Amino acid sequence: MNKKYIIAAVVISLCTALFLGLTMPGRLVYTQKDLDVEIGMRTDQDTTVKVYYLENPGEEFSESRCVSQKITGGTEFQTLHFALPSKRITTLRIDCDTEINYWDIQWLSVIVDDETRRYEAGDLDGFDKNDIQAAELGEDYLTLKTGTADPFIYTECDHATSVNTTVNYRYIVMAAGFLAMLLVLLCNHRVIVDFLRGVLTARKQIKSLAVSDFKSRFSGSYFGVFWAVAQPIMTIILFWFVFQVGFRSQPISNAPFLLWLVAGMIPWNFFSDAWINGNNAFTGYSYIVKKLVFNIDILPLVKVSASFIMNIIFNLLIILVYALYGRMPVLHLIDMVYYSICLTMLALGLSMITSTLNVFMKDVGQFLNIIMQFMMWLTPIMWDYHMLSPKWSWAYRFNPLFYVTNGYREALIDGHWFTHNYYMMIWFWVLTIALNIIGLRLMRKLKPHFADVL
Repeated sequence: MNKKYIIAAVVISLCTALFLGLTMPGRLVYTQKDLDVEIGMRTDQDTTVKVYYLENPGEEFSESRCVSQKITGGTEFQTLHFALPSKRITTLRIDCDTEINYWDIQWLSVIVDDETRRYEAGDLDGFDKNDIQAAELGEDYLTLKTGTADPFIYTECDHATSVNTTVNYRYIVMAAGFLAMLLVLLCNHRVIVDFLRGVLTARKQIKSLAVSDFKSRFSGSYFGVFWAVAQPIMTIILFWFVFQVGFRSQPISNAPFLLWLVAGMIPWNFFSDAWINGNNAFTGYSYIVKKLVFNIDILPLVKVSASFIMNIIFNLLIILVYALYGRMPVLHLIDMVYYSICLTMLALGLSMITSTLNVFMKDVGQFLNIIMQFMMWLTPIMWDYHMLSPKWSWAYRFNPLFYVTNGYREALIDGHWFTHNYYMMIWFWVLTIALNIIGLRLMRKLKPHFADVL
């Protein structure tokens, strides 16, 4: 490409990035929970405190707009924290999930954009009450003696987040990175076009080899593909038993723990299987690599495609589980397809890199197994990322798998489309495209030596 075009593209990229940085919102925090509620209270028995919120006047309270937290009964006041997945609340309601004799509330705070609106005991006494037998205002707390039906207190309010349109350098950096990646694509367009042309020409071979590879995993096995499905299912059941039955994990994001768990475990299983199998693309097909007339560039794609067949089965399993719970995804099946494509492209890029290196260094496979163990626990799959302090949010935001696993959960549980977190989407595709280009170039450079080593 002519140097003057490259210079022009860089200048345009920087100007566009600056414009985006000036016009986009000031915050770049990957969380939906923009409104925080804190309550200082105590109860005479163990119970679950629920906070309901309405975003528009005239709406009705429902479990879809509710967050909860357990509290241990006793004489000491406790501070409960609730993160509301909303940018605005017009009505706030507090109640307890089980029948108790009384609950004392010292204060209630609503935190919006680092500003706090605090309600003291006297303010709480002015809240509307439902099925409260008696309300006694003490020196610094309000005692509520409950009834037997549905005791709660609520108030009309108006708390909303603001938008900061000052210069956001992080957006500038991200936009510049995205536009720079477009420039990289232009500079590598020949490599990409050649690869895509080869894939299109060999599409029947890819399909045939992928199906053959999938079947070969279970050749000689009496139960066949059952074992491939059984192991991940048993893993999910094991984690469900440990966390929900053993540790008594509560519903997360207003969904049963099992639904939350499978939405993270299934995409992880596909990615793990695709990358591990893709790592053996050239060593596993060494007899093909030595043939001069065969396009070996497609072999990592063959391995990933074989894993994609299993991914289809697992996604059908997700749909079945959610349907049994009365939460059929319907339109958000589109999101499942999109995130499956995301995982396919990410696994393909990584597979091209590691499978190429694996030809020359057999230790890559062992090293990959260690990486997968770290990635499994560092990615919020079995634990909720809200458990971490916000200052550690960068630790999971930069993990591309977090974008996909959390995207599954946002789509299936919260009903958000894949464009909801567009900045994470940009980051994911910048990284994924970069990995695929690196993999293509590395593979093209070293493949002439494959036959000598293998």
